[in-house]
Amino acid sequence: PVGDRDRLADLDGLGYRRPLLGVLMTVFMLSLSGFPPTVGFIGKFFLFRAGVGGGFTWLVILAVLMSAVSVYYYLRVVVHVWIRPEVEGVRFPVPLASGLVIAGSGLLTLALGIYPSYLFALSQLGAAPVVIAAGH
Repeated sequence: PVGDRDRLADLDGLGYRRPLLGVLMTVFMLSLSGFPPTVGFIGKFFLFRAGVGGGFTWLVILAVLMSAVSVYYYLRVVVHVWIRPEVEGVRFPVPLASGLVIAGSGLLTLALGIYPSYLFALSQLGAAPVVIAAGH
């Protein structure tokens, strides 16, 4: 069936039909869950650290609990990607440009989780004009 791919059942067996896309979808879901060594972990870590440093420990505890709940929903997607489909699913073509963007995003998700200092250096470089203009 041609059309939108917005049901979990549409992902059934993606890891077997398109192994690279299955691995990348797994990486993205683990990053959203906040698993190391992904950039999602780094983001949550610094957000929670800033919350505790700002005196909002109760809010950080609530956010950690909600993150734990969200892991269930993100891992449901991973399960669907890696279960064997009962019937061979439709093999949809992945245009070269889309494949490159997806692969590049996967690489950056892992690379910035392993070497977050590059991300921080870029963010400081980008924020410098704003900080200077504000007079700080």
